[in-house]
Amino acid sequence: MIAGVTGLTSKNCIGVLDLDRVQVQASAYEKVRVETEKHISALKARFAGEEKALQDKAAALKKKIEAAGNKTEGFTAEIQKLNAELAEFQRKVRFQSALIAKARQAALSQVAPVAQASLKELSQKQGLKIILPRPYVTYYTPNVDVTDDFIKLLDGKDIPVAYPDPAQFTVPVVAEQGTPNATAPAQKK
Repeated sequence: MIAGVTGLTSKNCIGVLDLDRVQVQASAYEKVRVETEKHISALKARFAGEEKALQDKAAALKKKIEAAGNKTEGFTAEIQKLNAELAEFQRKVRFQSALIAKARQAALSQVAPVAQASLKELSQKQGLKIILPRPYVTYYTPNVDVTDDFIKLLDGKDIPVAYPDPAQFTVPVVAEQGTPNATAPAQKK
């Protein structure tokens, strides 16, 4: 199929790039990954106590219901209150997770133009007419893999990656029916 593309006559005019390896091994992407993991760990630590308290409440309520012969009558208000607390907890976690995702995207957008320019530079240096991402190639010989060369080239660039504070972003506020109704600034606790 690719052999029919016009102008592809040289021995190695096609390169294959393993984007997963680039994301893991290139230093600029590693900086973003490390910062993202740091924020995710902080989020987990921040909500661990509240999550444990909700789990304890749920376990205590379950014991009460079991003691009442597994009949939920008389516990409706407690069940509804616990469900509301759980829903609010999940909303807060989703909200903070969305902020982290926006910060990650902002950091990655600083790397993207340099990566694109490096890809163009690599293709010119190696005389490549096409560089395909690895997931779209079912078979290739190792001599067309340009991943190591790309990582080396990208790592040689000075890419100042500033990971923004997730709290500076806004995310849509979702109404109970699931439709966005406003934009809320990040909330600090």
